[in-house]
Amino acid sequence: MVACGRDEATATLRRLAGAAGVDPYGIAVAGPDTWQAGGEGERRARARRRLRALGRRALAYPGSHHDQVVLRLPGLEESVSRRGFLGLLRPRHRLVPRADPARCAAARGCRFCRGACPEGALTVTADGVKVSGVRCSGCAACVAACRFGALELPGWTRRELMEEVAGLSCREAGGGGGGEPDGRPALLVFACEAGCAGVGRLPAGVETVLLPCLDRLEPGLILRAAAEGLPVAVRGCRGGCARRCRLTAARRAVAFARQVLAAAARDT
Repeated sequence: MVACGRDEATATLRRLAGAAGVDPYGIAVAGPDTWQAGGEGERRARARRRLRALGRRALAYPGSHHDQVVLRLPGLEESVSRRGFLGLLRPRHRLVPRADPARCAAARGCRFCRGACPEGALTVTADGVKVSGVRCSGCAACVAACRFGALELPGWTRRELMEEVAGLSCREAGGGGGGEPDGRPALLVFACEAGCAGVGRLPAGVETVLLPCLDRLEPGLILRAAAEGLPVAVRGCRGGCARRCRLTAARRAVAFARQVLAAAARDT
């Protein structure tokens, strides 16, 4: 889906998709940053890269479970446009992570996910880990911290993010025949979705992979981009983050990826 705005347009598209019987959280939306300043050729190349990456990500969407959908009541602290003011009064729904009991190791004493949650939203029960929809901010830090792949947040799964990175980094010809090559971005930036709100258009040659929180960053995402020969950067939040990025997991991910790349360079 292509939309002029990110939050309000996405909410409208999801509402229409739900009415049509389509999982509304499986829609990948290309916002206005899909087209950037620069020459016409660069704009076309970037649009193809972004749409291809979002298409691959959407195809990797695993589907949501009914107990992951929670009601989000409107809050007065939200910043909205005049056009979206009335929409603020409309209750919204969002997804929270869910633990697969068959994979969860909480019964064996594992507490990695609970320690990673900045909101204290995870509780260990006899049936495994439960996520509080009221307290959960959707940062997905617990998903990255889980050593057993038991926690999953549709829309931000490892496979979806890997497909987006692959779509941005690969080089394909446009138009199916003798079209222009998409070229390669000069830099791939991992950034927090909440912290990047209102940043505006990106410089030419820069592509961004947004995460619900920088604590969702995994070494595999960095290594996937590095395997394609792309320089990688991590962009911190400006003026604090609504999802309270602590950068702990992001620093570990960057340090581990550097160690792997350094070891690979020595071996070659």
